[in-house]
Amino acid sequence: MASQSGFVKVQSIEIPLGKHLIPQFLFVGDRVWRPCSLPSAIVCRVDENRISARLAFESEMNAVCWIRIDTLRHRCIHLYGDRSALYECDIEDFSNLNSDLSFEHKNYKLKLFHHTKTDVVPLILDSGRLLASRWNYEGTKQFDDTHFMYFTDVAGFNDGNDLRSVAMSDGGFKIALQYDQPKYGIEVLDVPERKRGDMSAKIELYVDPCIIEQQPMLYHDATMRGEGVGRYWELLHQHIFRVPVQPGGSIRITGQNQSVSASEVEGLRPSDRILAGCAFEKGQMRAVFDEKDTGFRITHDTGTAADPIERFLEC
Repeated sequence: MASQSGFVKVQSIEIPLGKHLIPQFLFVGDRVWRPCSLPSAIVCRVDENRISARLAFESEMNAVCWIRIDTLRHRCIHLYGDRSALYECDIEDFSNLNSDLSFEHKNYKLKLFHHTKTDVVPLILDSGRLLASRWNYEGTKQFDDTHFMYFTDVAGFNDGNDLRSVAMSDGGFKIALQYDQPKYGIEVLDVPERKRGDMSAKIELYVDPCIIEQQPMLYHDATMRGEGVGRYWELLHQHIFRVPVQPGGSIRITGQNQSVSASEVEGLRPSDRILAGCAFEKGQMRAVFDEKDTGFRITHDTGTAADPIERFLEC
């Protein structure tokens, strides 16, 4: 099968079992995909000047394509401020990428939307600042130490499914958390009401992916459910993108379709720690959704190499 050329933003992270190389965004033409799981990765140093990497990528569960990076043939296009990198790549089984889960980019910046009330948009544009929120993903908890600018790739909220994709609902809804370990039963989360009328207008921006916080992660063991596919990492909130800032932080706004990099963010507060938990240990799924410390520490790789692929191979 002929491969498809593309570009991939990769990051090296440290998980409790060791290092992992994660493809955070996959770019093909003017479209971009975000993964829903942490894939397998095979990386080897062929010789002093060449590294070969093969990464699985799923935009939806059980639909895998394979990303190949050969540093002899594929250039490193850009080293980002979050110590990730953008690489040329080849993509096998490209047809497994669901086009409905892709969205636009321009020059590798993500076309994202901030939704709000119709009368608020001109106030934001006139003030020249998009203010951060204290709230967590589900709108159930406020933070004092870190605030967030929230965006989504969902262009409009036409029905309840659109709202639920960003953890919202016209009338509020419940999320049933089923642990992989059946004896723990189900825990229920109450997501508060958020009406579509509160998000009837939007600001469109092209956001640098390196200021987007890494998605939360859940570690699963499907064998406990009798599915027999072993352990894997699920990446949550696929359609929610947030930028962490210090309290009082904001983005300087000059108008619609503005390009946003770190220089436009006042009080940018990159977090080295990634929110994560274990889906077969009591209480950890709820803790991840409530954004509490689970003791499952996952961080960006602290190695010395600037390039994440080189850093992944450091001893």
